[in-house]
This record gives sequence, C-alpha cells and structure tokens, in this order.
Amino acid sequence: MRVKVSLLLSTLVLAIQPVLPSASFCWVGIAPPQAQTTATKTAGPSNSSDPAHRLVAIEKMVEEKRNELGVPGMAVVIVMGGEVIYTRGFGLRDVEHNKSVTPDTLFRIGSDTKAFTAMATVMSQDDGKLSLEDSPKKYLPYFKLQDPEANLKVTVRDLLCHRAGLGRTDNIEFTGMLTRAEVIRVIGMAKPIARFREKFIYNNAMFAVAGEVVAKAQHSTWDKVITDQIFLPLGMDSSNLSLSEMLRSPDFAYGYQYLPETKETKRMPPAKLEAVAPAGAINSNARDMAQWLRFMLARGVWNGKRLVSEAGYNELITEQIKISSSVGYGLGWYLVDWKGHKVVVHAGNTAGYSAEVALMPDHGVGVVTLTNQDDSSITKAVRDSVWSNLVDDPPGVASTAQNQGSRNVVKSELDGSADAGVLLPSQKGLLGSYQSAFATSHNEIAVKDDRLVYINSQKQAYPMIESGKDSFRLLGLDGVSLEIKRDLNGKVSGIVVKQSSGSVELDRLGAFISKITVDELMSKLIAATGGEANIRNHKSMRQKVAIDFETLGINGEGVIIAKAPNLWAVRTTRYALGKRIGASFSYFDGKNGGGDGYKLSGSDLDDERIDDEFYGLLDWRTLFKKVEIKSKRQVGNEEAYLVVAAPEHGSPVAYYISTKSFLLLKRERRGADMSLFEGYRKVAGEMSPFKITYITPGGQRNVYRVKEIKFDVDVPDAEFSPQ
Repeated sequence: MRVKVSLLLSTLVLAIQPVLPSASFCWVGIAPPQAQTTATKTAGPSNSSDPAHRLVAIEKMVEEKRNELGVPGMAVVIVMGGEVIYTRGFGLRDVEHNKSVTPDTLFRIGSDTKAFTAMATVMSQDDGKLSLEDSPKKYLPYFKLQDPEANLKVTVRDLLCHRAGLGRTDNIEFTGMLTRAEVIRVIGMAKPIARFREKFIYNNAMFAVAGEVVAKAQHSTWDKVITDQIFLPLGMDSSNLSLSEMLRSPDFAYGYQYLPETKETKRMPPAKLEAVAPAGAINSNARDMAQWLRFMLARGVWNGKRLVSEAGYNELITEQIKISSSVGYGLGWYLVDWKGHKVVVHAGNTAGYSAEVALMPDHGVGVVTLTNQDDSSITKAVRDSVWSNLVDDPPGVASTAQNQGSRNVVKSELDGSADAGVLLPSQKGLLGSYQSAFATSHNEIAVKDDRLVYINSQKQAYPMIESGKDSFRLLGLDGVSLEIKRDLNGKVSGIVVKQSSGSVELDRLGAFISKITVDELMSKLIAATGGEANIRNHKSMRQKVAIDFETLGINGEGVIIAKAPNLWAVRTTRYALGKRIGASFSYFDGKNGGGDGYKLSGSDLDDERIDDEFYGLLDWRTLFKKVEIKSKRQVGNEEAYLVVAAPEHGSPVAYYISTKSFLLLKRERRGADMSLFEGYRKVAGEMSPFKITYITPGGQRNVYRVKEIKFDVDVPDAEFSPQ
C-alpha cells in the first residue's frame, strides 16, 4: 500500500541561506592546537579605552566555538578604518599530517565568488562593454528560459539577483559531466518554480550565465577578467580560480566534514565547480581577502584610484529584490540590518568548506572567515562577535531599531488615512483563530484599536489593508499578504499566508466538524486501495520508473524495491542532453538508512522508519500515537480530508484522502518533500498510483511515471544495504 518513491539527490554545494546575527552562543572551553598569528593594528568603538581587549574577546570566542563545532581549521581577518586590524589562522589545514592554518592558507570561498562576478559585471558596464539592462541573448544567443515572459524580458541584472524564476539546479551543475555552455543549455529546458521577478530563488547557474556574458562582452574569459581587473589591481596575488591550481600551492586547506555523533573529522572529495565557476570557484586566503574587504569598504577606490564607478558600486549594495521584511538582495550580496547598521554579507559553502564575507559600510568595518569544514555555522558566530565587540549602536538607535522602524512605517501609513485598516461590517466574519496542519499554536484575525489586525503565533499584530476581494496586505511586513479561503457556502474556512519564500495554508479553528470518524475514514481508504487481506498477501514489490526532473531540465530512470516488513531502496540514473550525468542510491535496511555520502540519524531516521513500512497505513493504529481529521482541502480538482498523524517518535505526517474515491491524493511532512499521487490503476488487486510528483520545500518538481510494477518478486536483503 505504501507508495513512497524517494530520491535523495547529491549534496547541494555553494548553498547559501540569508541569516541574521544570533543573540548568543553556548561555548565549551577547550584549548585549541597551536595557531599562527599575524600581529596588526587595533581599533575599536570610540567609547572603548582598550580596543585590543575587544579583539581578545573575539579571538577567545573563535577558539572556543571552533572546538565546540569540531572545525579543523580556519582563518579570520578583520578590517576597520581602512586598515587590517586582525589576521590569524586557527587549527589545521591538513588534519592527516598535522599542518597548521596560516594567514596564507588557501581555502575555497564558494559563493562569495558571486560578489566578484557581480563586480566584474558593473566594471564592464562602466567600460561601456555591456549594460545591466541587456538581454543575455545579446552575448549568448543560445541562452533561453522556458517561461515566455522571462525569456523575453530577462536582463543581466536579473541574473545577478536571483529573480529569474528558476529553482535550484545544483544537480546538473556539479556533476563534472557538463561544460558551462551545456549547463546553460540545460537550464533553458527547466520549468520555473515562480513567476519572473516575483520572488528571490537562489540559482548558481544564473551567475554562470552572467560570467559568460562578461567574458563575451570583454572578448576574453571569466577567469582572465577576474584576474586582470580585480586580483592584480588589489594585489590578491595568491588567489586563483581552479581546484588544480589551489592543489599546486604549498599552503592550502583540505576540506572536511565533522560528524558530531562520533566526533569524527572526515575528508571530503572536492566539488567540481568548473561548469559554474562564476558562482563559486575562487580560492583565496586571509591576506588576499583583506584586500577585497578594504576595496569594498572604500566603495570601489583603491590607492586613491577609482576602479569601479560610484554608481556601479551602489548598484551592488542596493536592494534589487526583497527576500523577507528584513532581508534583501543586491547584486551578489545579501543586505540585512544589525542594530540600525546596514550589513552587506554573503556566505559560501561548498563540499568541505564554509566561508563568509561581511561588511558594515557606514562603520567601515568588515570581517572574512574561511574554514575547511562543510556547511559550518561558525562563520555566522564570528560575524556576530565582531559586530558585538567592535561596533557601537548608532546615536539614538536602540537594539530594536529595525522593529521600531517597522512600527513607524505602520503608524505613518495608518495616520495617512483615517479609514486605513478600520474594521468594516463585512469583515466581521473573518474574526477568529487559524492554524496550519502541523502547528500547535494558532494565529488570529482580530480587532485592535478598532482596526482589523492579523496576529501571528508570536502575538505580533499587523494591520490588515484590503487590496482586493478577500485579499489583504499586512502593514509592517513587506511582501506578505493574506488570502481568505471560503467553503462552498461562502463561509470563511481558512487563510493563506503568502510571502516570497512560499505560502502556508491555515484552517479556521472550529469551522470544520467531520461527519466521518478516523476509524471509518481509514477503513474506507484501505478498502479503496484493495482491502487488507489482499494487500497483506503481498510480501515484496519492484517498480521501474521514468523520471522527469521538471525544474532541472533533465530526465532519468530508476528502480524502486520494497520488502516486508520495512526494507526499501531506490537506484536512479540521471541524463542531460542525451548523456549520463550521474546516479544515486538510497536505502533503509530495517534499522539504518541513508544513501550516497550520508547516513540518517535522530528524527530523520525515525521518520524513515515510518515512511518505509511496507504495509503503510494498514498499520496506522500502531504507527501513530494520535490521528485527527483536521479539515477538508482541495488537491487539484478534488476535495480531500486532511488527516494529520503524529507518531510517538518522529514528525507528524499529513495525508489528504479523497472524499469521493477515498484514495490517497497527497502526503506531506513539514519541511520535507510533498508527494502527489495520480493515475491509479489496479495491479494484482491493489490500487497503485502510476504518476507520483515530488515537490521539495524549495519548489523543485520531480515527476515519477511508473512503467512497471511487480509484486512478490525475489529481492535479496543485500539489495537494501550500501554496496
């Protein structure tokens, strides 16, 4: 009965999520290995009588946090007032041979490369070689996008701020099987996951396109443009653009992964970045990155000479698209706020390495952190420590400046119209409490000071301004809106909260009373699927599937096997432009699960145990501690019961069961893939879906079309374990 077809693709590299400084950290004091330090000038806030003490505090935090997180090695450089005030290497660049990190040790900086590509682009605009408003097709005639509007209107500017509508395409970018031109051709076959310029969606391939545009406009190569126009003028003599060149250096760091469960440090194979080099291929060290910081803090001036126009520099750090109410994106940079200061920041994560570049232009301070640990949070901790120790609050600005600013905007807009947000008689039916499928707390639409407000689960109230029929925008939350959902009788049944990162549907509490019990509904589901006796008669299953990775522009094929009581495995092969570009294997052997390069643990393993039960919802009473019918929802053109099942260990699961056929239409778990089931056919007495669509939290769509299902085949247990 279970129809899970899960594909766990290769690890994403060059990943970056917008982050804000956290307030505090828990540290463990462990003496670090001997590290090499470069003594430099010191500086600090104007009210500090001992600025060197601030640097000591930062260093102490770095050493303690590095040991707590198991970071093998790292380098930190701080620039303030145009001078390098701190540079130091910590830990080991080569764990196996006990070699220390120095300020000259090369690290892969990953997506921090994007800022260099964006800088080269605005420099090219300054030289009259291109315009940010140019179509990429002017330089790359073979470039195209599936969305007709995007294909017609896309500009170089759109490439540099992640607003073209494409989702993550990492699984075609880092295979080492495609050239840069082939990657660009493949993304032309990928379906968008959002409307053009509607939302921020991170995409490395768009920066690969931008790099190629710059190269063609300059009649050169991206590598040469970066080297000649940035590295050489700034004296970044050690920085380079390829893995092979880094490995020839006498001082470079190997990349590692830290496994907290076993406290094991494991060397990782380096990612193949050539095809998307403009998005993440630069290798650099603390000394060179100090020059980049100084250049950025000087607003594009170097040794008294302007290398990029002031207008071009401003383009880089001006918001081009909003990510959330507090985070925006310029060209190759995230833009956030810290106690009223504008922060320009970007992180770079690639296999075995994490880096971050952060600067505060109004205060003239910046920090670069380079590490040889995969996806480490220490870069954010270092940034927060630098701001906390070296930066004063702006005069008259409290630590809640950003929230106060939002309140002032709200007050200003409300004062501008006496009727803004005032409750209308027709809106009284909206008042009430609302809750998402997995939530334990609830949100409200209420009246406050005679105005209609939306109150979130943190009890923050935002005035609601009607923007259309059953549509509202929220004052103080840019880019967030509400849509009212109604049942067939026109009564309010729920709301949809829409924002750039996606939408969340909330049901109105008390609006739904089920006329069918959980036991009755599950009995109907089991009967519709084939009946308990017939389903339990099957002991194993093998499926062959064709896969359309719609939002990647590639296809594939796979074999899925399952065996009672809870064994499961899938092998897939991926193809692009007619060539094989990769394969993957995922498994659960009854106790342990994982796949290529990873092993499940904790709640992920608990969830997998439930997902891989061969008889699935036949055993719902023993699998779950609590099962509730929460509401009715639409799944495509069908109405479905929303059933939320919570296990004793693991995450709740939502099942959407048709109110007509009683077949399973949809399945989801918060923060995980959503599965849609269609095209049911009867095979050996059991109704099985022949089309399964997986939608990731990021919007990626993978469609599995079943070509063959066989039950009770001979499947050795060895096929469910890593080879």
